Amino acid sequence: RDRDVTGVQTCALPILNLSPTLLGVLLQVKKQHSYKSKIIASYHSLQEPIDWNGAEVERYIQKGQALGNIVKIVSNAGTEEDNSSLERFTAKYWANEDRCSRFPLIAVNIGTIGEITRVRNRYFTPVTHSDLPAAAPGQLTVEQIIGRIGA
Repeated sequence: RDRDVTGVQTCALPILNLSPTLLGVLLQVKKQHSYKSKIIASYHSLQEPIDWNGAEVERYIQKGQALGNIVKIVSNAGTEEDNSSLERFTAKYWANEDRCSRFPLIAVNIGTIGEITRVRNRYFTPVTHSDLPAAAPGQLTVEQIIGRIGA
């Protein structure tokens, strides 16, 4: 459900004038802007797992493509099957070279079960630094990801 984000947009405009390389916005933002910055359009389902095989994911992607340059979808992982479902979905997404070159996808599951999806994510994986707390459940440091790739 869309909600009024006028205050959020008002706060973001001065930031956009600084022309950051990347800026994240949630899919609840109703208006597309044209700035020099690359926009990461994000949807987060933190309570319930997303049905990666369902039509709702395609709706999130279409809205993300309308709002930004990069689409990010984050879901809660309740089971290993949620990770497998995400893997199958991203394999199909990345198989369409035209689509993924125009709109790269960041797709990860959160929580301990979802950690492996952060390792396997193909594009711009959200990470944290070892001196900082994780910003999301299951978020890993660069060192942890490298260690898991090598394991």
